[in-house]
Amino acid sequence: MKALVIGYGSIGKRHCEVLETLAQIDEICLVTSQDVAGKVCYKSLEEILNLDKFDYFVIATPTFLHLENLKFIDERVSGKIILC
Repeated sequence: MKALVIGYGSIGKRHCEVLETLAQIDEICLVTSQDVAGKVCYKSLEEILNLDKFDYFVIATPTFLHLENLKFIDERVSGKIILC
């Protein structure tokens, strides 16, 4: 499975740590303004042309952005796991 973590503050980092322990997760990509060694990083969700390539989404942005991020993902994919 390929995971996308949106937001890489303390909560996003913690989710990445947990995802890295799961055998089912083959790759973790990030949406963050940071450059993170060993990870594919996107500056925004809009930058990702094909969200359907991800199986699992973690929305780890500030709470007030969750609905906006969720709507963006939900409008573009179906049958995926989205954790908020």
